[in-house]
Amino acid sequence: MRTCPTCGFRNIDANLRCLKCQSLLHDDEIALAAAKRAAKKNQESSLGIWWGALRERFVERNPLRHWWELPQGLPHRYPWMAGMFAFFPGAGQIYNHQWGKAVLLAGSWWVLAAVAWFTIYEPFSNAVLIMLLLALIYIWSDAVTTSNRINGGFWPLRNAVALWFAGLFLAGIVITALQFLLPALLFAAVLGWVAVVKVIHESTPGALRRARWLWVSAAVILTLLLAGVWRSDTQRIFSFVRIIKSSSAPLIEQGDMVLVNNIAYWFARPTLGEIIHFDPAAFRIETGGGTGDAIVVNPQDYFQRVCGLGGDVIEMRDGQILRNGAPMPAGILPIDAGQLPALRYEVPSDHVFAPVIQIPEDLMASLLQNRSSTSLSEGVLIGYIESTMVPYDKIFGRAWGIVNPPGHRGLLRPR
Repeated sequence: MRTCPTCGFRNIDANLRCLKCQSLLHDDEIALAAAKRAAKKNQESSLGIWWGALRERFVERNPLRHWWELPQGLPHRYPWMAGMFAFFPGAGQIYNHQWGKAVLLAGSWWVLAAVAWFTIYEPFSNAVLIMLLLALIYIWSDAVTTSNRINGGFWPLRNAVALWFAGLFLAGIVITALQFLLPALLFAAVLGWVAVVKVIHESTPGALRRARWLWVSAAVILTLLLAGVWRSDTQRIFSFVRIIKSSSAPLIEQGDMVLVNNIAYWFARPTLGEIIHFDPAAFRIETGGGTGDAIVVNPQDYFQRVCGLGGDVIEMRDGQILRNGAPMPAGILPIDAGQLPALRYEVPSDHVFAPVIQIPEDLMASLLQNRSSTSLSEGVLIGYIESTMVPYDKIFGRAWGIVNPPGHRGLLRPR
């Protein structure tokens, strides 16, 4: 037995502390150090007490604290519906009957959107746009989380973190998939049928009758569109094209990222002045009167303004470009029009006139020697007139605008 030196209580030999007064029964450095750490941890400094009181006073007097409280007495909230509403900032919170939070979150998001709009040309605008996306994901995750909590579900921190990363993953999937029509429709059709299953399993009979026809109709339409596009050659909706070699300067510079609308000409034809992304035919430049070098130019990826339509005649007189005998307006002149060869161009039907004028060095293949640059005036042009006539099926889409870098960002609209 071991007698306590403080209170005299007799303890068994295995005890480190007295059962009665918790005093150390023998000199144990490890236990003594742990006891000191525990005692120090339990002591609260005056600064800690002051900060705790200030925090509690702020929470009690904060008029916005009720905005985050869960409303009571609500019927069952559907998390999938709250998430869908939340893609419009604040609508998911309104669905959860958190009116104050909806005003605060929606107002903050639109203020941030206004800042992003007015600073769209500033170097830091990309960071503001990323913040805008993250704010939308937070609003979306808050709506889904709150609906689960209203239903009495246990929602730990790990679920909130998982939902946040799910939102980031969903945003990446949507941005990537929308660049291609077929994967986008497949993704939308799958989501549509998942929503149908959720409605059937989670909805009450009355709600099921009201919502079933909407979701089933949407899923069927998406499936039919998917089946139709599967049999066609069109897959892109939009695309981002990085300009590696400058061929459309000064309108589009090297390093620009151009947003191309690939469905712009599904139900319409190109019009004068529009900037198109297309695949022109290859042509040759023969120097030395046919005895010199032969340079093959194969511009597979090109941007140019639509300068003529089917039936037009384009020619140059006295240094001036004429369209159907009249001077061509500045808004439809080719990019770098001063270098256009003085030839006669008759545009066939179902074609547009969009000439290749600037030739980056990586588009040339010299048959006799290596060349770093060339121009259209160096020799005889073979097949050049044919390359300026672009058939509709060789047009990838219409250039909407330059999205990056911020200093060169802007819309590419007909002037």
